[in-house]
Parts: sequence; structure tokens; C-alpha cells
Amino acid sequence: MKKITLLFVFLILSHFVRGQILSENFDDVSTLSTAGWTILNVSESPGTTNWFQGDTSKFRANGGALNSYIAADYRSASGIGQSVSTWLILPTLSLKNGDELSFYTRTVDPVQYPDRLQVRIGAGTNPIAPTNSTDVGEYTTLLLDINPTYLTTGAGSYPTTFTQYTVTVSGLSVTPVDARLAFRYFTEDNTNNSDYIGVDTVVVTSSTLGLTDVEAKAFSLFYNKYEGVLSLKSPHSKLHNVTLYNLLGQEVLSKKLYQTEEEVDVLDLNRGIYLAKVTLEGHLKTIKFYKD
Repeated sequence: MKKITLLFVFLILSHFVRGQILSENFDDVSTLSTAGWTILNVSESPGTTNWFQGDTSKFRANGGALNSYIAADYRSASGIGQSVSTWLILPTLSLKNGDELSFYTRTVDPVQYPDRLQVRIGAGTNPIAPTNSTDVGEYTTLLLDINPTYLTTGAGSYPTTFTQYTVTVSGLSVTPVDARLAFRYFTEDNTNNSDYIGVDTVVVTSSTLGLTDVEAKAFSLFYNKYEGVLSLKSPHSKLHNVTLYNLLGQEVLSKKLYQTEEEVDVLDLNRGIYLAKVTLEGHLKTIKFYKD
């Protein structure tokens, strides 16, 4: 049987790696408010929905339970030809320029009504919230705008399969300050735009973990989520060792290696982000990967 291997987006780290500040998989959206999240509907005429638990009849989650994602749709506004502006605001975090937010998102397939999503940031413990569909409050720094021209297909349109986006924090300072990141489901003219989107696997990371890395030779790492296996390949030199760490810097697995191609069983590890430190011919390479 042909082996199906998924190539994930890896971050090759130099001099530092990123420590996790926040991780949310949306297993139960009803618990978000107690965890410091804010959900706000300031659409032109607020409708019957806000951000809500994923609907499996639309599509399934990126990972975990089938409905373990958060969704928003056209019903956020009740009028005809009106603007939808529904906010999902993260808890207050200590952030600085260069920190990163990553998440997965998608819309329905096929697309009839185009969707749009913004990522914004506001400085302070509790930035002033928006009050209407055109207002952004103190969330004035726009970090990402997915499909601002309302395309239904092609480059720049909203993805119809779960796709990872990584956003670099800006608009703050080089030293950590209190701030809040926000997702804004925003469409103008809900008669022709706005359908249904999902957001999953939200992770905020900062360059705080004190592990070091030395640039190594050509090297690749693949994660096969169906078999729970990491495949390591070094075309020019033999692999010697791999050690996996969680984002608290705790070692969770270590294995000696002997060949130029090796496999490591990670099936028993919990879902989340890990750091793989691989040694080969006197070099050390550190790679971040997501274990589904």
C-alpha cells in the first residue's frame, strides 16, 4: 500500500526556539469566556449567531473531535446587504514584536459566497472594544486580512481545506507588554458575501525557550499522522540522535539513530507542538512540528 506522508511546515531555528504562550483547540467553545477569551458581535444588525462550536455538517475539525473548532457565519447579521463584524478576542497576553500567532482556517467547499477574516492586535490589558461594524476600537494594527477582495476561487481566496497561517506580531515594542490578539470575521454586503468559516489549532509562541541550535547540513523531517511516525532523512551524513521536547522545555522522548534515514514512533505523544533536536555528524538541528 502506498504510504501517505504529510509534509508539515517546519521552522528551522537559529540561536533560539519559540516558547508557547497559548494553545487552544476549541474542544468546548462554551469554556472560552472563563479562560479569558471575549466573543463580540458588532455587526450592522446583529443576528442570531456569534462565534460558535463547529458544525460537522459543514466540515470536520482539523484534528481531534470532529466538531473541535470554532465557527462563524452569515447569520451574525440579520439585515440584507449589511456588514458582518464578529470578533473572537484572545485573552490578555504578554507579547512583543516578533512573537507569532499560528492557526488553521477554512470555508465551505464549493464556495458560493466569499468569506473574509482579519487578525488584529490591540495594546494594553483590555483594549477598547469595537462598538459597531465599521469600528475596530483600539485594535488598530491589522496583522492579516484573508480574502479582502472577496474572491471565490484562485490565489488569495479563502481556503476550502484547513490551511495554516502564521502571523508575526508587530505594532508593539521589542520588550513584552500586555496586549490582545483578535480574529475579526468581517464581510461587507452579506447578501453577496459571507457564508461559513472555521478556525482551529490556535497557538501563540514567543522566543523565550533557552534551547540553542547550530546550523546543520541538508535535512528533512516528515510527520505521518496516520501512522504516528516521524521520518528523518539526512542525505549527506548519518543521524546520531533525536530528542523531543514539549514547549515547556521538558524532554518527552529520546532515541539513538544510526542510519541516514530513520523513523521515530510518536504515536503515544499528546497532540501539540514539539521541538525535535537532531544530531548528525557533530551538528545539531532543531525543528518545530505539530503532532496531530
